[in-house]
Amino acid sequence: QGYSSAASDVYKRQAIYSGSTVLYWSSVIIVFGLLASLVLSLSLQRVNGGGSTAMLLFFPLAIILSVPICRVIHWYCHFEQYNGIWGALTDYSTGSYCLPGALLGVLKQCAQDYEKLLVIPCSDYYTGLLCRHYDHFEGLIANRFISDELLETFDTKDKFYALCEQYGMDYPKTVVASPEERESVVDRLPFDFPIVVKPENSNALDYLRCHFEGQKKVFFFDTREQYLTMVHSMNQSDYRGKLILQEFIPGGDDAMRVLNSYSDLHGHVRAMCLGQPVLEYYDPKSVGNYAAIISRGDQALYDKMQEFLEKLGYVGFSNIDMKYDSRTGRYVLFEINPRLGRSSYFCRAAGLNMMKLLTDDVIYGKREDCVYNHTVALWQNVPTGILRRYVKDQELSDELKQFKGTHTLFCKGDLPLSRLYRLLRYYAAQYHNFRDYYFDKK
Repeated sequence: QGYSSAASDVYKRQAIYSGSTVLYWSSVIIVFGLLASLVLSLSLQRVNGGGSTAMLLFFPLAIILSVPICRVIHWYCHFEQYNGIWGALTDYSTGSYCLPGALLGVLKQCAQDYEKLLVIPCSDYYTGLLCRHYDHFEGLIANRFISDELLETFDTKDKFYALCEQYGMDYPKTVVASPEERESVVDRLPFDFPIVVKPENSNALDYLRCHFEGQKKVFFFDTREQYLTMVHSMNQSDYRGKLILQEFIPGGDDAMRVLNSYSDLHGHVRAMCLGQPVLEYYDPKSVGNYAAIISRGDQALYDKMQEFLEKLGYVGFSNIDMKYDSRTGRYVLFEINPRLGRSSYFCRAAGLNMMKLLTDDVIYGKREDCVYNHTVALWQNVPTGILRRYVKDQELSDELKQFKGTHTLFCKGDLPLSRLYRLLRYYAAQYHNFRDYYFDKK
């Protein structure tokens, strides 16, 4: 199984890595399991007189007993993949993942039927898998991905902000706290409350699989007491990662910006599309994800980000989150995702087909001048009634009424009654989610 986890988790699962040889903990644990079952069966055989019948009778029991033993060993080596030792012994839906070798086998099979293969990852885990192990896949995949070294700088917020500092890009004032500093860091913040708090990577397995009261991908705190309450709860969980504490940039959802781009095989930016989120999700597991976006154009921003990406030698898709700071008139960068996101269909609503750009570049070698989107269009993943109720800026709310929104999930050729029923249930559930979790960030 593949999980939407941080690319760095790929290395966490490796026991031995030498050149092109990769030995995963899963293989090591299987060996431990076989050895444990052998030792147990021989021990039981000796206890029962050493007969062959005893060996045959107790071998299945030994295999069963070896499973919890191996899970304890794996939990000890990588406790971040489990919700405690009891979870390792009882929940066997965790601790599994897709191996590079499995993807390699799929690619080799597909390569027999197709001249060129395009692989488009839709999660952080698969993106990391392709970037870090691209040398294994080279020759099978026609498109390219960013280097392992560049990906390393995107993995966590503190590394990304160091990159911004190096290239003169604006980013929010930030303090990084180790697990031991979670409580004391609040006394040395160079900015005042309210603050924004995030795990160093909210998509990493060690955070997704830990559990504590009030757990969210992103936290907003108005007071010191609220922050410390969350920390006390977090400290009782298995999460041992860093925390990112940031100044709160004034403004609601409509102050956010998202920039999607495509850079060709030679590192030249070929398309850029800017979006203004008009509403985000607020339920704990989805907070920070965009629920509706209106596409915009800003040539000055396009020029600045194009220069930044090309200096980095960036290739492929990028999904860049930022926020407009009304105090300075500047955009501050939050993160760069080396893939398209769940809301990237807003580009298609504006008439920009990212998949066609990739295909023209990689398959047909067609590379035209960079396309800078200035078309205004609306993409939404929630009912229109929610936009009318929860978009608080009156001028923006009036503007939205001029557009018929494009929806990702509704496709004319794929609406059997069973699917239509599930979509209507999903949209209806959004009313409950916003009613229960919405708050005014301003």
